[in-house]
Amino acid sequence: LNIYGNHFEGPIPEGLVESMPMLKSFTVSNNHLTGPLPKAFSKLAHNMTNLDVDGNFLTGTVPAYLNDMLMLRTLNLNDNQFTGKMPDLSSLGGLMYFGMGLNEEQKEIPDERYLPRMPLFFKISKNGKGDRSLPDPRRVPNVEGLAFTGGFKGDIPVDFFTTLSKLDNLIVLTFCDYDV
Repeated sequence: LNIYGNHFEGPIPEGLVESMPMLKSFTVSNNHLTGPLPKAFSKLAHNMTNLDVDGNFLTGTVPAYLNDMLMLRTLNLNDNQFTGKMPDLSSLGGLMYFGMGLNEEQKEIPDERYLPRMPLFFKISKNGKGDRSLPDPRRVPNVEGLAFTGGFKGDIPVDFFTTLSKLDNLIVLTFCDYDV
């Protein structure tokens, strides 16, 4: 299912997800969706390879059941209004693309023990108010691509690029909508 950028509003209906028990890919990025991620996604743990809800107004906490979705290759949660800490996602060993947003409770990239075994591409945004400075990239030491998208503000720390130069696998670095 791909309904990218259609200005749909409201919550993601539980019934929509439940009506597609063999669903493998769910992309609803860049709409105006609200509310939490439906619990019905937990029933798709053995099928789902792509869950992309980037760029909406989803709320609540990021559900812990995502750690059971072992087939996921793409998990893109950033640019929403999620609250609370990121749950343990360390079981998602096949994840290639991971996007998350920082918030008032999750101010830094989670410790690597709770992250997937390093996706190839890591996209991070800043949600909410408060500290809008860049997170420490040393928390994702093995990524090949790193994107800072939206919500970051302020001077880039003097040692930031020195730190990045120590990420041996880094090939792609992206800054998007950075407010200096």
